[in-house]
Amino acid sequence: MNLAMTRIRFRENAITTAGPQQILTMLYDRLVLDLARAEAAQRAGDRGEANKQVDHAQDIISGLASTLEVDEWSGGRGLMDLYMYLLKELARGRGPACCGRPDTDPEPALAGLRLRRVCDER
Repeated sequence: MNLAMTRIRFRENAITTAGPQQILTMLYDRLVLDLARAEAAQRAGDRGEANKQVDHAQDIISGLASTLEVDEWSGGRGLMDLYMYLLKELARGRGPACCGRPDTDPEPALAGLRLRRVCDER
């Protein structure tokens, strides 16, 4: 088996054997990666790649929001608000003049996602 196939099998096994907390962390990690890639693509002028990465990030956020049980814990409403804010900002950042617009800085979204570190520590 070559190295590429070994990596693929390792990733598949990691996902299928991961518990809910690990899956949540994997989703947040991928979301941060997608947003960083989208930002880099925007700055490079590659709107197609930027849109692809934003699409995937929006899919992750939508999935997280759809499975969030808001009333199950005290932070549920705040987390849902964060998800909705991120979706709104990502949609707003797709405008034709998004690159270089001061109001589409990806840093607030990335800062919000860094909150996962707080959850990891608990």
